[in-house]
Amino acid sequence: MKFNYLYVTFGILILMLAGCGTSMPNQEESNNGSTTQKEEINDEGSSEEQSTEEEDSTTKDDTENSDTIIRLLENNLVYSLNGESKEETAFLKHSDNQGYSMYILPDYELTAEEPNKDVVILKSNGDIFMRIESFSSYVDWSQVENTAIEQLKAVSANVEEINVPEREFFLDSKAYETRLNGDVVTAYLIKNSEGQLKLTTFTKDNADHRDTFLVMAETILNEAK
Repeated sequence: MKFNYLYVTFGILILMLAGCGTSMPNQEESNNGSTTQKEEINDEGSSEEQSTEEEDSTTKDDTENSDTIIRLLENNLVYSLNGESKEETAFLKHSDNQGYSMYILPDYELTAEEPNKDVVILKSNGDIFMRIESFSSYVDWSQVENTAIEQLKAVSANVEEINVPEREFFLDSKAYETRLNGDVVTAYLIKNSEGQLKLTTFTKDNADHRDTFLVMAETILNEAK
C-alpha cells in the first residue's frame, strides 16, 4: 500500500511538471508573437516617418531650385541717359547663346552675335550697342584684360582706366576707355557671382548710353550655373 501511495504521488508530480512544461512554450510563443508584432508596427511607423521626411525634403529642394530660376517678366529700371534720370519698364529676355537672362529696355534689343558673345543694340542706331562676352572659370583673366586693352588701342592709342560704378555687381571689377572723333568705347571686366564677363559699350559723346547699358547688365542672371 505504501508503494502504491508513493507511485501514485510520483505519478501526480510528473503530470504536474509536464503540465508546467507545456505551458511555458505557449507563453514564450505568445510573448515572441507580441514582440514581433510590435517590431513590425515600429518598423512600419519608422518607414512611414522616413518616407514623409524624404518627401518633405524633396519638395523643399524642388521649391528652392525653382525659386532660383523664376523671374518676373517685367522689371522697372532706373537709369541715366545723357545725364538725365529715367525710369522705365524692362522686359525679361533669355540668351540661348550664353545661358543667362536679363531685363532689356524697350528701345533696345538682345541678339546673339557669335558663340559666347551677344549684343544689346539700340534699335534706332546700330552704332550704339553693348557686347556681352562670358568666360569660363579656367580662363587666364590677365590675358582677358590685356586683350581688352589692345582692342581699345586699335581704336585709339590713348586708353585710360576709369572708375566702375560703386554698385555690388561691379565689385572687384575694372574698366578701360578710349575716345576718338566723338566715339566712346569702354570695356568693363567683371568677376562676380554670375560669372566672368567682359562688357564693351560703343557710345558717343552726344549719345551717352553707358549707364543705360550697365543698368541692364546688372540684371544678368546666369541660368547655367
